[in-house]
Amino acid sequence: MSFEDLHLLLKRFYATVAKRPTVSQKERVYLQAMRAYKSQYRQRGFLSRFTLKRLTTLGIFAGMLALFMIPRATQDVIVAGTVNPEFGPVEIIRNNESFLAKEETPLLVGDFVKVGRNARAKVSMPNKVVSFADDLTQFRITDVDAIYLLKGSMQNQILRKGEIATDRGFIKSRPGASFDVSVTDTGETRIALTKNEVEVFDLFKGSMALREGETLTLRSDTELSGDMMATTPQWDDQKDQFVRSKLIIARSKTLRALENQLSGKRSQALLDLKSAENSFISIVEVAETERKRELAKRKNLDGVSVKDVYPLLEASTRDQDLLREVAAGESLLSLTQRNWNNLAFGNPSSGVVAFDKMVLLYHLYSLAEDSDTHFRDLLSDKYARIFLQDIYTNRLKIDQISYLNGEIQKLPDHEYARSFLERIAMQADPYLQAVLNEKIKDFYGSI
Repeated sequence: MSFEDLHLLLKRFYATVAKRPTVSQKERVYLQAMRAYKSQYRQRGFLSRFTLKRLTTLGIFAGMLALFMIPRATQDVIVAGTVNPEFGPVEIIRNNESFLAKEETPLLVGDFVKVGRNARAKVSMPNKVVSFADDLTQFRITDVDAIYLLKGSMQNQILRKGEIATDRGFIKSRPGASFDVSVTDTGETRIALTKNEVEVFDLFKGSMALREGETLTLRSDTELSGDMMATTPQWDDQKDQFVRSKLIIARSKTLRALENQLSGKRSQALLDLKSAENSFISIVEVAETERKRELAKRKNLDGVSVKDVYPLLEASTRDQDLLREVAAGESLLSLTQRNWNNLAFGNPSSGVVAFDKMVLLYHLYSLAEDSDTHFRDLLSDKYARIFLQDIYTNRLKIDQISYLNGEIQKLPDHEYARSFLERIAMQADPYLQAVLNEKIKDFYGSI
């Protein structure tokens, strides 16, 4: 008997049973039957196919008959926990009645819950399952330790045991697990595990263990398998701009973290460094590979390190300039993290922001291997370009020269200042380049 045969068998049973089951009863029987089938299916090595088929069929019908022989009133009073609307409307549909939960409200097995737009609800169950349902989420309580998620998203913390089911199957949790599960309007199920381990059962294709830091996406008519062929995804300008903007943000936050650390603002410095790391890691959001099969199992952002970003992006784009910038961003972050508690230089304070950033880069990369100096130069050129853009905000040449003279007066008499001006000259227009070369010659001698 295949799963498809079982599905048809259940449908025929519902059509012929004397006492019409409710939707919630159908869902409970369906899931219980599938679980029973699944349990025996895993042991089929010890049973013949004929024996298995008989045992499975008898078990299903015995379970269904026992369920429908129980008086309806007895089922309706099984308390399965509570729902507490944290904000926004939360509707409970019980039998043929509907009402809003205005405060913590008991939930019964079979209750259907709809979380309104921009609302949020907390669901607590007696087996120490705590779930938070976001806006436009719809779910049903199918047992004292089980929830059936129809659409939307839920964040779940399982202290003992619990199951979250969807149209594609169910997630069986180990004690202490935390995971998010969502179902889209098109029926896609996504599970992101943040703590411990769960097992995901696909009612049609099998099961797969999911470990901390992994996500699993199930789409319609797909196999639950880790054996997937990857193809190069389409790269476009939007993705390119996203990556470049994230690189700018990560670079700025890293240098701000260094400045705060050198200034003694250690708590803020740690926050800035962590924020920089998160910004850099978020680049992988555009680096997901397209799958031949519509199933994606990968590390979520909580499980991605700084060193994972470059190889993931390299699989998505052949833009060598962009990849070099990503490599430079990784170098800057990694070097900062390695030397965080061993910074023996001062905080540059000339008052010329772009120059001070460049000096900070020079100091930091003095702690790096010689092979990494090209990353220092690449990043320093960016701050020279920023300074040049500040000059060009003045439309008239005379104002540009005036601004340049004022900033040069702030620079120290140091080789770093010369290097900074030379970098600017290399990127300037011919007129401003000539002016800069003259000033470099006047201040620092022949170039």
